[in-house]
Amino acid sequence: MIRTIAEAKQDNTAANLTNWGWTFIQPDTNVAGGGVMYKLLMKAFPNFYKGNSVYALYPFTVPKQMKQALTELGQESDFDFRRPCYKPLWSAQITSYNGVKKILQDHDNFHVPCKIIM
Repeated sequence: MIRTIAEAKQDNTAANLTNWGWTFIQPDTNVAGGGVMYKLLMKAFPNFYKGNSVYALYPFTVPKQMKQALTELGQESDFDFRRPCYKPLWSAQITSYNGVKKILQDHDNFHVPCKIIM
């Protein structure tokens, strides 16, 4: 079934979307000039893109040209121009109390979001 653009736009209303979905598709002019494609890319490929990746924030541009434009605007240092690649999340099995204790006390290699008293 082929629909017109007007019919497709009628689907993107608060009556047809969840509150989360409606909020998700709203543009934020402070991020990527108001584009929303980066949200889809980062949700679909969470371990590929950094939060400031030019490849995600400006997906339909040439990164080399985007770097030149952002340099002229004085914003080059705010972005990552490396090609995206998969970075798996670290995971390991911890099978003992001493293993857990060792990891929680190793503040140089593991970030603990709260203070642990043992």
